[in-house]
Amino acid sequence: MSDKSKYFSKARETPEAISDTIDPAMLGYAGAGLLALVFALAVIWIVLRPKPRPKIAVDGSNVLYWENNVPSLGTVREVLARLSHAGYDPYIWFDANVGYLVSDRYLNERALGKMLRFPAGRIQIADKGTPADPLILAYASRAKVRVVTNDRFRDWTQEYAQFQDQRLFVRGSVKNGRAYFNFKK
Repeated sequence: MSDKSKYFSKARETPEAISDTIDPAMLGYAGAGLLALVFALAVIWIVLRPKPRPKIAVDGSNVLYWENNVPSLGTVREVLARLSHAGYDPYIWFDANVGYLVSDRYLNERALGKMLRFPAGRIQIADKGTPADPLILAYASRAKVRVVTNDRFRDWTQEYAQFQDQRLFVRGSVKNGRAYFNFKK
């Protein structure tokens, strides 16, 4: 018998011959060990998986003016960054004229996303002639989220009566490039 055939002789045996060499108790231990490993991995996944972040609506056309009453995408970028850092998943709306306020041309969601370093899929720009306010309030009402703005939305209180509750708004400001919020409870 050659050296090679000696190594492969076990492989040529019938399944019955191989099963005679396996202790049934070992199969039980292996199964229990595998089950314990699967359970441990499931627990680790449940504990370490990312928790869903609460969404929050942002009135971008209002926030744009939060620092020194001058329209600035830097102000918006700071607000979005602070909200994200605080554990929120912000979605932002702008009036159609936002591009002309910050760059003298129309900006779509993609261009604005690049300038803000923010996902374009979470930016909405109202159609020309349509204010963003009812779009923000409709989303916030549907998603049951708060709105970051200093606007009182007085023109929309009849249509969106629940927003007479000022606790649904997060007021704020930006001073020296840093955003501050008032989360009323």
